Amino acid sequence: MTKNVFLLIWFGLLLVLGCSNPNIINQVPQPEIQKGTVEFVFDDGKSDSINKSILRSVITDAKAIIVTIKDSSNQTVYDKKKLNLFTMNGKFISEPLSLIVGTYSLVEYLVVDTNDNVIFATPLAGSSKAYLVKNPLPITFTVAKDKSVKLIPEILDTANFTPTDFGYASFSFKVVKTLDFLLGVFAYDDFEENFILTTASIQIKGDDNVIYTSALEAKTNVITTNDDYANYEIIITKSGYKNYSKTVTNAELKGFADKPLVVVLEKDIEINFNNYEVKDIINTGSRIMATKVYGKYFYVLDGFRGLKIYDITDTSNPIFLKELNFYSGSYFDINNNYLYILYNYQKDIEVFDISNPVNPIFLSTIPNTKYIYKIAFKNNYIYGADLQKGVIIIDATNPLNATIVKEILITQGRRNLIIKDNYLFTSNQYESLRIFDITDPLNSFEIKAMPFTSDFIYDLTINNSYLYISSLSSVYILDINDIQNPIILKKLSTGSYSTKIYENYMFLANTSTFNMYDKTNIDNISLVSSFGSADFAHSTEIINSNLVYFIDIEGGILVTDISDKSTPKLIKMIKTSGCTSNFSIKDNYLYVADNGSGFQIFDITNIDNPVITANLFNQFDGSDVYIKDSYAYVSAFNKGIKIFDISNKLLPQTVASIEAKNYSARSITGKDNFIYFLDSSNMCIYDISTPSNPIIISTLKLNSTGNQICIKDNYIYIANAGEGLVIVDISDNSNPKIVNSIKITGSCYSVAIKDNYAYLADYQNGLKIVDISNIASLSIVKSIIYNGGKSVSINGNYAFFASNDEAKIIDISNPLNANTIKTIPVKETYGAIKFYNDHLLVGTAGGLVMIHE
Repeated sequence: MTKNVFLLIWFGLLLVLGCSNPNIINQVPQPEIQKGTVEFVFDDGKSDSINKSILRSVITDAKAIIVTIKDSSNQTVYDKKKLNLFTMNGKFISEPLSLIVGTYSLVEYLVVDTNDNVIFATPLAGSSKAYLVKNPLPITFTVAKDKSVKLIPEILDTANFTPTDFGYASFSFKVVKTLDFLLGVFAYDDFEENFILTTASIQIKGDDNVIYTSALEAKTNVITTNDDYANYEIIITKSGYKNYSKTVTNAELKGFADKPLVVVLEKDIEINFNNYEVKDIINTGSRIMATKVYGKYFYVLDGFRGLKIYDITDTSNPIFLKELNFYSGSYFDINNNYLYILYNYQKDIEVFDISNPVNPIFLSTIPNTKYIYKIAFKNNYIYGADLQKGVIIIDATNPLNATIVKEILITQGRRNLIIKDNYLFTSNQYESLRIFDITDPLNSFEIKAMPFTSDFIYDLTINNSYLYISSLSSVYILDINDIQNPIILKKLSTGSYSTKIYENYMFLANTSTFNMYDKTNIDNISLVSSFGSADFAHSTEIINSNLVYFIDIEGGILVTDISDKSTPKLIKMIKTSGCTSNFSIKDNYLYVADNGSGFQIFDITNIDNPVITANLFNQFDGSDVYIKDSYAYVSAFNKGIKIFDISNKLLPQTVASIEAKNYSARSITGKDNFIYFLDSSNMCIYDISTPSNPIIISTLKLNSTGNQICIKDNYIYIANAGEGLVIVDISDNSNPKIVNSIKITGSCYSVAIKDNYAYLADYQNGLKIVDISNIASLSIVKSIIYNGGKSVSINGNYAFFASNDEAKIIDISNPLNANTIKTIPVKETYGAIKFYNDHLLVGTAGGLVMIHE
């Protein structure tokens, strides 16, 4: 007899990465089992009934029923289960049958007499007698929590019929005495930061005979086995874990009928890391805002990452030289070896000397310029399109002391501008094109206001005597020979984010494709070719007649051969990725907090081919992410904590936010219905029983900035920049208390816990191992010098450590004699390092690096 009923149970023992403990089994809470019952009913034939026997007027000899029931996964729950019948008010009612909440199918229903002879049966659909009843088997029914459902199958007299008439092979059966017990198998998951129910295999021996084998799902399993044995051995196996074996008596096994047998598997990691190397990188976001070729250098402004500088001496193979790290850059331009960076509302224009592109030098800030959206140069003046005021003119004769000398006020401000000779052309999003004479910058005046279009204008380009206006749905070409009387010559019915001209070709970027047009004859412009964009076609940098850089705002730089104009060929793609701070994994989904692109979700069912399902870019900088149930809690620096409902992985929904009083929400974790996060030098505790309404419980002041947080039992372990390892007692969340700390020589960046040891990433010096067996008396028992330390995590007997441009794998089977067994070069290590499914994942300034064989 086989019985497998599975109930999904998630529970709230929440631990931080690395905080595993092989003795934790007693702390695993018992899963809640939700049950209901089903009873079977039919009349005795003395009154009208839809299920009365068609061959007998009165039923007197029915004593029991035999049922077979399957669950929604088509697993047999009860096989030929015998239920005694009772009579009440002219009806036969079976004894109640207990079932876990869910949907089931009744696939066999027989009525037997005192001698277990089948006297009535319900026919199966498709059998020769099925037409005689309204509802042949199978019959679907649902069991609700603490409710009793009554099922009334229609029955037919079996006299003069064969079992095959009803769809059965036979009416013979043997009722075996069985027992039921509940079983939950748990394993510690470093990414869940929790013990979770897991899949496994089970074998049961009764008095040394194998009597049951089955696969277990990641649910509470209800097992039915033979009740004839005095002793049972339960064996649980799972790849990557040590085998579990437990021998119990018959009475002890029956004791798990309502209170599950909880099995916690211990990891058995023995991996050969010799062949591990960087294999791939998950691009976690970029947003190219502007590009420019200047001399033999190519400058790329990424709104998430800052400015990247490439050497394009070999134009087909740009070589990365330098990165200026900053956030929210929106535009830049270069004039006379001076670089001017705009920040789109965030701050004023910054000026850099780039005489040596490998070593840009910050010079100054231009006051009162933070609303300037775009700039252009003429002589020693900078002309800015200001979103609020109109046109701003800046004297930049001395870039160290550039100052505003004139404001041309225009209603609704300006967004675009371009200069030709002594004339400035400017537009805003929707209103009009305006032309100014700037022969004398201090006495500039308007010469033409041209109502133009209600379409959204993105870009202005001038080539010879033609002005090209790129808008959301069209590209307009204007003859500007007569500056006071521009004439619209042509309208292309295709939108473009930008327009670039080279010789007789026009290059448009219309979000989904890059299009090349032949404009030899303005009256008959023709499409030559289209080149697909992975994400968002933004603009084009034309290098020469045979080579262009197509700029994909999120996908990167597409170095493309256009020697054959009809068939552009991609030579190389340059990614400008985000900075992966931290990440978590649950149910084949990877959740990434990225310092630049915010929060992202990837489907990693095939971990070697991650597929992005959601990208909340440009909303905030992500620092850390904690997953509980169907909610993601993302720490977002100055934006505080963002709480998302992630039930729909394609469309996460914001349900709440928590303000960061110190504007620096960093590491976050949780336990039970509480989250704990670091906000600069504060540790904050919130009740998240209702995720949409988090309630503050307490705040604990630290002596310096906290970088990472970890939980073990009732203690919080904080990697603190100035104090080293700080330990906080959280047995009373309303009154957390610092109970001890231990300083290290450098700055403590990360912490992971295993058994009685804390593993610290010292930003200056490498790995420190601290004995925490006695919290009142902490001591450093091992130090390993590395080139810095940014992050550390534990999996089994291995510590994984991110130092500067390297990933380290450390054998910690004996913490006092921990030793490095593998060093893997990883460029620009930045955030977390974790081991999952034979893959080592490292957060870097270029995205999430995957290392494996």
